[in-house]
Amino acid sequence: MRSLFKCVIASLFLFFCLSNAIAESFTVHRIDIEGLQNISSSTARSYIPIHEGQVFSYSESNRILQSLYKTGFFYTVDLARRGNNLVLIVRERPMITLVQVNGNKEISTEKIQPVLTKMNISPGNVYDPEKLNLLDKSLEEQYALLGYAATSVHSEVKELSHNRVEIDINVDEGSIVKIKSIEFEGNDAFSARTLRKQFKSTTTGIGVFTFFNHADRFSRLKLEQDLESLTAFYLNHGYVRFRILAQRVDFTPDHKHVNITISVSEGPIYHVSGIQVAGQTLGYDAELTKVMTYKVGDVFSRQQIIDTEKNINNFFADKGYAFTQVSVMPNINDASHTAFITYNVVIGPRVYVRRINITGNATTNESVVRRELRQMEAAPYSLSAVNESKRRLMLTSYFSDAEVATNPVPDTNNQVDLTVDVKEQPSGKASLQGGWSSQAGFLYGANVTQPNFLGTGKYVGIGFTNSQIQQSYSFNYVNPYYTWYGVSRGFSVFYNRNKYSKAFGLTPYSMNSYGIDLNYGFPISEHNQIVVDFGYNRVDLSHLDVTNLAPSVTDFLNLTLADLTNTNVTRSYNVTKVSVSWTYGGLDRALMPTRGVSNQLGITAGVPIFKQSLSYYIATDTFLAYVPITHGFILNVLSTVGYGRGNGPNNLLPFIYNFYAGGLGTVPGFASNTLGPKYFPATTYGGSALGGNLLTTVGLHLIFPNFISDTLRTALTVDAGNVFQSPVYQRDTQAIFRYTNGLISPLVVQDNSFALRNFRASAGVLVTWFTPFFGPISVSLAYPLSKRFGDQLEPFQFAMGLSF
Repeated sequence: MRSLFKCVIASLFLFFCLSNAIAESFTVHRIDIEGLQNISSSTARSYIPIHEGQVFSYSESNRILQSLYKTGFFYTVDLARRGNNLVLIVRERPMITLVQVNGNKEISTEKIQPVLTKMNISPGNVYDPEKLNLLDKSLEEQYALLGYAATSVHSEVKELSHNRVEIDINVDEGSIVKIKSIEFEGNDAFSARTLRKQFKSTTTGIGVFTFFNHADRFSRLKLEQDLESLTAFYLNHGYVRFRILAQRVDFTPDHKHVNITISVSEGPIYHVSGIQVAGQTLGYDAELTKVMTYKVGDVFSRQQIIDTEKNINNFFADKGYAFTQVSVMPNINDASHTAFITYNVVIGPRVYVRRINITGNATTNESVVRRELRQMEAAPYSLSAVNESKRRLMLTSYFSDAEVATNPVPDTNNQVDLTVDVKEQPSGKASLQGGWSSQAGFLYGANVTQPNFLGTGKYVGIGFTNSQIQQSYSFNYVNPYYTWYGVSRGFSVFYNRNKYSKAFGLTPYSMNSYGIDLNYGFPISEHNQIVVDFGYNRVDLSHLDVTNLAPSVTDFLNLTLADLTNTNVTRSYNVTKVSVSWTYGGLDRALMPTRGVSNQLGITAGVPIFKQSLSYYIATDTFLAYVPITHGFILNVLSTVGYGRGNGPNNLLPFIYNFYAGGLGTVPGFASNTLGPKYFPATTYGGSALGGNLLTTVGLHLIFPNFISDTLRTALTVDAGNVFQSPVYQRDTQAIFRYTNGLISPLVVQDNSFALRNFRASAGVLVTWFTPFFGPISVSLAYPLSKRFGDQLEPFQFAMGLSF
């Protein structure tokens, strides 16, 4: 723009010198352009705002000059008159014929090329030295952000014949500059260690993830951001007059490291002497006091002031006043070191939503999006309703993102239009599956699942899987909006075959089952739902070797004399079940939540309607919470508690419904499904788990920030739990021992009563990667913190699937 301005001034000066020659108006007979070399005459003429046959006057000259200079094609443009001909004398900018980037390694030419094209620094465009200079500086800044603070970029322009140029962009990357030290001067209230924690930058060799996030690389832009964080830290701790006096960056002689020194002036601590909400409060003074994040006498905090300002805005936005303006007026008293905070509120008219527009839904029906919205058309605008609408859309499995834009309606002051823009993600899958799991061994199968079937938001799934221990076939259907007010209905049909495999630590029997389930979900609030499930199962047991089974199993089977001599006892049961569960869903999203709480509490009862029916009840509770801590770290708290009893002999829970624990999802580091009561190693089924009617697991996972990808999560884990038979089942002394070759050995080990001392615990690292083609991959490396005789350890565990 500066060069354009200079050219315009110069041309106007020349024009004024020639003004006597063209001062009089005349009809243009012909327009001649002199000085063109690379630009065609027709292209230049297309930018001239007058044509042959039109009258040229003195006032037209400025319009012609501005139009031609705006093209960027010319250094100078002069006007002259020859008879009735208008003559334009131009000097073109050179045409670029070749652009080469040399010396760049960290930033590839493929990444630089789009920038060159956008700035018109490419063959076929005119050469603009200011744009080239801007490119050099921008590249240096980009390299500095990557830690190459010593990088220099210098472009050379080679003049060619016919007013053409070649451009060589020479990059001298130098070496990566790392931060050797960060020191502070003038800090009395806080230690240098505390202040360094406010920086995202860190010194070399400090921090586990500097290899990934490059936080130890020096960048002046990052330093400025760190200094802003430092200022915010002091202002949030009452130091109203805090100032950064100086910053010094000293390079080491080899230019590979820098020493950073920050000089500060802290000043005294200020407290809040009073708080006042003034202006148009509409009588909500009492309610507004509840949104204050601080009170009189508290230490001054800029963040709390900002939070309170936001809370006041949100308060009125929830009541329809979307364009409320809140201004903060702090009155600082340096003598008493206090601050009186006044929030002045200016209320606009109450705003109504005229129309809600849905965009981005290429395959999803618009009605599917609208049914998740809690902000209605023709209703007063509500910020909380808008935010809840976004959250509900994010909880679906077919939207990866949702944004809501508020647009005032033209020529009105009390109406807005909302634009709900959703980003769809592939949710359906027709795939073959193959892989290996440390819990199920080699597996394969075929599945067709579509959570958004034909864009209706209905879930349809059909498929089968086969592994070393299980075969399953299923069909599932769920309509989440069976009624317009959100009652869901679903049903499933299934067939399962479980085979005994000692290698996977399961109770030694085989089971075939098939059945059908019908469920209804009833919403009772935005976050709460009651689900009722009715089902019938047929269960066929086989390969029950009663002479070697645990007493709790044999007593439940109610054996006959004929059974005692049979090595393959069979049993068949009818199971008519009724389940009721309460679910609280407060997570912020379905995939990789970052905050919120969810809890599911349910009870399932077997109702003895038919002959050979199982009568029992099972109660379970599953809790999950995500709590953001700081700097992107998230604390994940999880727990599962389950308890069941039977209504048959000895009140034993049917052993086919026993709980199991160990491995991924419960207590990593211990082999899958091996915790709790199990057969003694010297017995026939040594090491196989019995399971139990009481399950308790709890975990604390520290999730690290996503340094690499939003689909990858890494966490430090501490998990504990176990499975128990409660009360411990001991029919008599003989029942829990067996005689082998004249020796007495116990049948069951670790049949302990419920107590914290009997918990198993482990600590380790869990990595979960949600891949688009291979499905979720989870890898755990855990070390047992407590173990007993008979425990089966498995430090490395993983599960993966393959879709192709």
